[in-house]
Amino acid sequence: MEFNRANYLDVPYSASLQTSCQTVMCWYKPYLWAVVGGTANHGGMVCNRAVAPTARGWILYRTPENEGSRIKIQSGRNGQGAFWDNLPGSPFVLSQWRHAAATIKVTNLGGGQWTVQKEMYSDGNLDNTNTNIPYGPNPDMPLRMGSAIEGGAAPSFFYLGALDEVRIYNYV
Repeated sequence: MEFNRANYLDVPYSASLQTSCQTVMCWYKPYLWAVVGGTANHGGMVCNRAVAPTARGWILYRTPENEGSRIKIQSGRNGQGAFWDNLPGSPFVLSQWRHAAATIKVTNLGGGQWTVQKEMYSDGNLDNTNTNIPYGPNPDMPLRMGSAIEGGAAPSFFYLGALDEVRIYNYV
């Protein structure tokens, strides 16, 4: 799929996408953002998050060139402490295919509280990991490719590039 910072693809909400352990992976080919009079935005590649009214779910996204050209996995804390937790991968090269994979292992602590352990991989190599991060699962938004989901279901943070073989597994 090619995304031009205006198009995206939604997969309707499914409880099967809200498992306690997940791996999200894809091949991606980021294109150069020609920005006039400002900085480029982040680009949502694969997203299952909601921002309003609280930060929930996760997003695999690319950072713009002025932030180091990286892929990151971000998860919401559902109002617990900092708004979002980012875990960066290694820098990418524009217009070249790369493989990204992120693992998310969620532990339900009860009482509406969760923690998450995340790992970020680039081309099969572990780039980064973090543990015991407060987490809020996303109970009702679609899975989106090519942009992020902000307040409600409005698309934002459009991706510029290609995605292939997007896969989500219910295990790490």
